[in-house]
Amino acid sequence: MEAVDLHRPDEDRRRNGALRAASGMPRRSNEILAILLVGITVLAPLPLASNRPQLWTIWSCLIGLIAAGYFVHSMVRNRNLRFSLTQLALPALIFGAFCLWLLLQVLPLPISVFSLGQLQSNASEFQAISLNRNATLLMLIRWISYGLFFFLFLQVAVNRSRAHSILQVLFATVSGYALLGLFMLTQWNDTLLGTEKWAYQGFATSTFVNRNSFATFLAMALPAGIVLLFHRLQGHETLPAKMTSVALVVAGTLIIAATLFATGSRMGTFAGIAATVFVLLVCTLRAGLPWWVKAAIMSAVGAMLVVFLVTFGENLIDRLIFGELGRETRWIVFSQTLGAIAQRPWTGYGGGSFEWVFPFFGLPPLSPEFMWNKAHSTYLQLWFELGLVVGSLPLILCAMFAFRAIRASVWSRRDWYVPLAGLGALLVAALHSTVDFSLEIPANAYLLLAFLGCAVSASINNVDRAHAAGAGQAP
Repeated sequence: MEAVDLHRPDEDRRRNGALRAASGMPRRSNEILAILLVGITVLAPLPLASNRPQLWTIWSCLIGLIAAGYFVHSMVRNRNLRFSLTQLALPALIFGAFCLWLLLQVLPLPISVFSLGQLQSNASEFQAISLNRNATLLMLIRWISYGLFFFLFLQVAVNRSRAHSILQVLFATVSGYALLGLFMLTQWNDTLLGTEKWAYQGFATSTFVNRNSFATFLAMALPAGIVLLFHRLQGHETLPAKMTSVALVVAGTLIIAATLFATGSRMGTFAGIAATVFVLLVCTLRAGLPWWVKAAIMSAVGAMLVVFLVTFGENLIDRLIFGELGRETRWIVFSQTLGAIAQRPWTGYGGGSFEWVFPFFGLPPLSPEFMWNKAHSTYLQLWFELGLVVGSLPLILCAMFAFRAIRASVWSRRDWYVPLAGLGALLVAALHSTVDFSLEIPANAYLLLAFLGCAVSASINNVDRAHAAGAGQAP
């Protein structure tokens, strides 16, 4: 692979200036939009990861208001969007079909078309597909807000320097929550923002309630740390400035890694390590560094992983060796969820209805003392609630975005580091979602969408951007 220069500020400014002139969108409006979106990403983890109906509703309303203001401003000024839907026509159609199915699930339809089996009520000639229409409507609102959030991030990340700045802020944000998590665990008597924890005592949770969800939050930023480290090493700053920036990135990466081990999350740690190793390999192959420097970096990372595992991973090791009971219980939930999916494989039971419907299928040996409000697998829960076809649409979208990020990470001459960071975050989310529900936590969803929005926007060729903006030729 070709070693390339990642830092050409003069050329970046010329290209970004040409794009702004072509699109007619003033830089200031996008900077304000970027501040608002990043602000949501930064603040969402603070109140219990926003995993409460009131909290995510507030964020959804705020995103809707921001989107409305931005679009109205664009129409009033008669200016084109920096990133139009035509550049992602197929993903937009897939997302639209997904939201349309959620809407159809709450509409009254002939019961002869959709058999509900023993759960069906015969009180009316017409029944909705969803067995909990209110939950499905709430899920529709939540997903629309996620779609708007992602689309708005595409607008602000077209600018290369801004996308890189956002990447740094996201990494710094996760580093800050990681440091807070270690502080609350070791110095604040293992509390949750000063109050007594009601779960997961002895594990780092920071402002999250669930250690596994916090582990996903941390792990998604680890690949960004590796990308930023290589970017700094290849930069053209003065030596003191380069040493300072490298030291800050290394410190943030070490803090995130230490806290990740302190969560005791088995799959979260595995996903973080797997994505970090993948990104490290790509960076090592692409970076224009001597072979001995590459070997030294990879050796140092391997040694640090061993040190962190020994130092901070006592709870993790204990769970790996003695955690069989929890693993067996989860497999029972998976098995019974699959059995429920088999009864309604095409329509599902309604978006957001798992907590209400699963008790009908939750049979021994599951303990009746526990309320299973999640399938502990995002994939299974999507298929349970939406059916095999529509429930797979979000997976197809992620695969399409991953393909774009892979293409940019491997073949792009310059814009590969931001897509690679997004690809690493997506890999973490995809792996951990097989056995947990981390992406159903709003703070994690916003962080992933932020990384992914920057990655997808950066993966679009500059010539295509200029044409889409109405320039007619490459800037």
